[in-house]
Amino acid sequence: MKLSETNLLKVDYSTKDIIAVVLRLLKDRFVLLNAFAIAVFNAILFNFYSEAPFIFINNLKLSTGAYGNTGILIALGTITGAYVVNSLAVKTSSFNVIRLGISIAVAFSILKILRRNILSLESNNQEKGKY
Repeated sequence: MKLSETNLLKVDYSTKDIIAVVLRLLKDRFVLLNAFAIAVFNAILFNFYSEAPFIFINNLKLSTGAYGNTGILIALGTITGAYVVNSLAVKTSSFNVIRLGISIAVAFSILKILRRNILSLESNNQEKGKY
């Protein structure tokens, strides 16, 4: 069995051709926007995986088993997100879908920063009251 994507024609591309394509990609705003969006979403996901155990186990007092079950929520969120994106892609342009995703990510990032700052202020006020 051969798959079409693994049975590609052998084509020799010159360095000049490759550089021309790279330069064209670097000038394309849509390509750059998509690359930036993917980088930001990957950073958000990596940040979740690096900070989540501490947040869920230490702050929310979840057991390690209960924290492990959050993977189910992540899977459900991924499936739901894929469904929403697919349904939106039929109704609107991919640019609008990307813009919506970026807007949601920025809004929740701002909420997280505000929440952390408010909790930090409350913690500082409580510590001042102890002495």
